[in-house]
Amino acid sequence: MILDKYWQLIFYVYVYLDPRKPGKFVYGPYTFDHEPFYIGKGHDGRDKDHLHPSNLKKNVNRHKANKILKIIKDTGNNPIILRIDNLLNQYEATEIEKFAISIIGRSDKGFGPLTNLTDGGETETGRIIS
Repeated sequence: MILDKYWQLIFYVYVYLDPRKPGKFVYGPYTFDHEPFYIGKGHDGRDKDHLHPSNLKKNVNRHKANKILKIIKDTGNNPIILRIDNLLNQYEATEIEKFAISIIGRSDKGFGPLTNLTDGGETETGRIIS
C-alpha cells in the first residue's frame, strides 16, 4: 500500500539567508552564520522554486522577491539556502515551519527579519493544518 503523501517522510523545512549580512544569528535552537529572511517547507525542489525568474516576477510576496533580486544584483549569487530539518511528514514540517517563523519573527509584524507573509502552516493546496 502506498502511503498518502501527507504521511510520507519526504518533507523538509528550509531557510533563506542573506549572504550580505554575515554574523551570528541565534533564535532559540537555530543558529545561522547569516541573517535569515525567509522560512518555508516543501519537498522535492521546493526550496529553489523562489529563485525561478517567473516566480520572481509574479510572486505575491514582493518583499521576498525584491530581496532575492537585490542579493543577486549585489553579490552575483543566489541567497544561501539551508534545510534546517528533513525527512519529515507534512504535519511535522508544518509545525516546525510555524515554530521557526514564530521564534525568528516576521518583519511585517515589526518583530524579526523574515519576509514571510503568514505564520506558516499552509500546504501546497493552501489548506491550513491545525
